[in-house]
Amino acid sequence: MDGSVLTTPVSGASFSFDPNQVTPLPPEGSVYGVIRAATDWGVLEVEKGGALLSSDWSRLSVALAEASATPDGMTGDGWTLTLKPEWMATPGPREGDWTIKRRP
Repeated sequence: MDGSVLTTPVSGASFSFDPNQVTPLPPEGSVYGVIRAATDWGVLEVEKGGALLSSDWSRLSVALAEASATPDGMTGDGWTLTLKPEWMATPGPREGDWTIKRRP
């Protein structure tokens, strides 16, 4: 993905998605036009614009364009991140990117 992204770990997540809106993007993974990932940190719901699910199914990434903080996570163009209280958004390894981690 070009530009800044939010990347969430999704190992062990339960997924729901529209199988008619999946585009393979080897070797990175697949772009899902509509997807919902629920795991121990909360829920990432993508309703438009798509998200990249890594080929090993460990990370889900969305574009950070037009993103803003909410009381319980973040929201962006076509997606919503809802975090459980013990988790928080934090800067990612690449400048401008974000990820999530358990609160200290």
